[in-house]
Amino acid sequence: MAAVSFIYFRVFVYIQSDRDQYRKLIKIGLKRSEIKKIVTQQLILLFFLPFVVASSHALVILSTWNQIEIKATQLTQSLQVISIFLMIQSIYFLWIRSKYIRSIFHV
Repeated sequence: MAAVSFIYFRVFVYIQSDRDQYRKLIKIGLKRSEIKKIVTQQLILLFFLPFVVASSHALVILSTWNQIEIKATQLTQSLQVISIFLMIQSIYFLWIRSKYIRSIFHV
């Protein structure tokens, strides 16, 4: 969740320069739908790459602690927690994406 706060801050600190960049792309012929696709791809990387790294790290540590014998209950609980965080991360992603796209196209 801390990563989401940092990402949110980063995204909106550079909004003016991003807005100028996307306006230039519109002037050379890119459509808004294409820009939305580009923005979405960039935000997916920003949001979900840290999540994937953290989740895989957690599962590796869990398997190491159990000396490669992951108990079914521990694995199930870990996957449930990771799934909950993925849902929360996805909600934040959708919220910040919509807010960011609105900020880019509306001054």
